[in-house]
Amino acid sequence: AAKKAALTSLPEKQVERLHPANLDPFFSTSFSSTPTRAACLLFSEKSEVPPLYRALALAFEGQLEFGFAPASLMAQFQVEKAPALLIMFPAEMPPDAGQEKQIQLQGARFTPQVHGKFNYGNIATFIASFIQTRLHELGASAGPSRGAQSDDEEDAPKAATRASKDVGPIPELTAATWDAECASRGGLCAVALLDGSSDNSNKQSQLDMLTKLRARRAGGP
Repeated sequence: AAKKAALTSLPEKQVERLHPANLDPFFSTSFSSTPTRAACLLFSEKSEVPPLYRALALAFEGQLEFGFAPASLMAQFQVEKAPALLIMFPAEMPPDAGQEKQIQLQGARFTPQVHGKFNYGNIATFIASFIQTRLHELGASAGPSRGAQSDDEEDAPKAATRASKDVGPIPELTAATWDAECASRGGLCAVALLDGSSDNSNKQSQLDMLTKLRARRAGGP
């Protein structure tokens, strides 16, 4: 019951439902207003945004945009089977003679055979790895606009204070701990769904990533 309540309470506002009419504006915003200049797309045959994807969008809010694409858009992105998760980003192409610089889309795809089962922990690790690599590739040019940089600089002491807090280990949610850890605290409660089986060899790295994220957001909304 606690798990179901946590999942249904996750907001959807960080995810944009995609259709042919809003694809171009979505990518334009993604490539101009995020540090990674990238967008994460989940292709699904379902009509509702899965709680897993809502949780990912909340965890990586501000790093890249998140879109939820119906099966009707799969062929356009050369996706053959749903669910499928791609991270799209622009690659600058050298201009042809007499033509302006061209932009071509590239994609990084979550592949279960390589990245593991299609679950929160493995996908979060995949996205975090992409963000780290992408920011390294972009260097200083990946920063937000000048106005946004000023805001970031102004908020830097607050962010540093939050990051320096020792928030302790991530609590495990059960029916007995749900009220104390989430319901009674108010605000948003981000819930990570991890594969706890012995087959999940990435469990510790997933916990480490979530611990760092929790420390960075400590004291925030």
